[in-house]
Amino acid sequence: MPYMHHSLCFLLAFIFIPLSVSAKPKGFAHNAVVEYHFGKDQKGNEIDLSDYRGKPVAIIFWSTERTNSITLLQHFEQIQRLEKEKIKVIAVNVKDERRTFKKIARQFSDFTSSLVHDKKGRITRDFGMDRSEFIVLLNKYGQQKGMYRSYKEADLDTRYKRIKKLIQ
Repeated sequence: MPYMHHSLCFLLAFIFIPLSVSAKPKGFAHNAVVEYHFGKDQKGNEIDLSDYRGKPVAIIFWSTERTNSITLLQHFEQIQRLEKEKIKVIAVNVKDERRTFKKIARQFSDFTSSLVHDKKGRITRDFGMDRSEFIVLLNKYGQQKGMYRSYKEADLDTRYKRIKKLIQ
C-alpha cells in the first residue's frame, strides 16, 4: 500500500507540474515573465529566453511581404550593434518560405541579432501574433514591458528611448 501511495503522488506531481521546455508565454500581461524556446537561429545557435536573463530582449516579428519589415530588421540590428551586450534582439520571420528566409539570412550574414524562422507558425501562434511587424520588449528580468503592433519610421526615436530606458 505505501508503494501505491508514493506512485500516485509521483503521478499527480508529474501531471500538475508544468514543464518549462514546453511553456508558452503567459498572455503577455504587463510585468508577466515570458519563458520561451525559439529553436535555432540563422547560425545554428539554440535561442531560449532564459539564456538572456540579466539583459533586455527585443523580439521583433517580420516578413518580406511587408515593405517596412526589412527596415525594421535593419533598425533593430543597429540597436543591437550600438548597445552590444546590453540587449538581445531576436528577429522572428513569419509567413515566408524557408528558402526566402535563408536568402535574407545570407544577405544579412553579418547581423549580430538572432534571426529565427517560424516555419510552421508555432512561434507566431504561441505569442498570439496575427501579423508581422510586431515588437515585444522584455526587461532584464524577462518581464513584458512593451508591445507594439506596427512599425513606422517616425516611431524610431520613441522605440529607441524606451529600449534605452530598459537598458539602464
